[in-house]
Amino acid sequence: RGFGERVLGGLGGRRMIWKAVAGGLLVAVCLAGRRADGQGNGKKKVSGDSIIYLGQERNPWSPLIRTTANLSEIRSIKSTFQFRTFDPEGAIFYGDTKNGEDWFVLSLKEGFPLMQISKEDVQVSVTGGPKLNDGKWHTLVVSNRGKFVILEVDGLPGLVVGMHSKQTKEVISGQLRLALGGILTSKDKLIVEFEPQMDGCVREGHWLNLSMPWEADADELWLCHQNIQPGSFSLAKESPFSTPQFSKRSKMLASELSFGGTSLRWREPF
Repeated sequence: RGFGERVLGGLGGRRMIWKAVAGGLLVAVCLAGRRADGQGNGKKKVSGDSIIYLGQERNPWSPLIRTTANLSEIRSIKSTFQFRTFDPEGAIFYGDTKNGEDWFVLSLKEGFPLMQISKEDVQVSVTGGPKLNDGKWHTLVVSNRGKFVILEVDGLPGLVVGMHSKQTKEVISGQLRLALGGILTSKDKLIVEFEPQMDGCVREGHWLNLSMPWEADADELWLCHQNIQPGSFSLAKESPFSTPQFSKRSKMLASELSFGGTSLRWREPF
């Protein structure tokens, strides 16, 4: 995997969101462009309208950022965001209720959107729609309409997942957990296995009606760059004094480029 947001310069940041709504799990994500600020509990607070780079080095299944909301606060059933990658596989965003008993994951598999949902006695996965790993920004809309979770891509139908559970009572209390770039449940519960680390960016998101900040475990969030190309790579952080950090994918690319007599390592602002 050496695809993606490895721009000839710095790397990016990230974010996400999704939703569980009466009768079925709903999802959503979206962003635009601010930085993270450290606050009281030691976790870095990330504004919900930031642009986020999903491939930052960490435990590959661990989300980069996460947040929690009360289900009673959820009013919207539709979210939109823009997504860009050359990577064919990886986690985009995750959401759950009942502390992970019911969950939703949106990822890529061989370049195609993959949605997986687990709710009560039902588990469903579906893959399809247009390929998204072409390095272009795509607008995704995720909504919940009755028993259906719907993904639209660039204004056109993408995926539709229908679910019918024996559960008759809708869950309208408790908490909704949202995560970007990873999952909060066990990977053993997934219906379809995939490699979790996604070398891509999300931005310009509008998700549900939530406005609380997200929490990031990382000390710094890497940059997302305006222009990318397959096989490019970059330094990790935005500080000019930081030590270069590469993932396993970018290390391999760097050695290949150096072997050919070329070393491209510079930073450029977003």
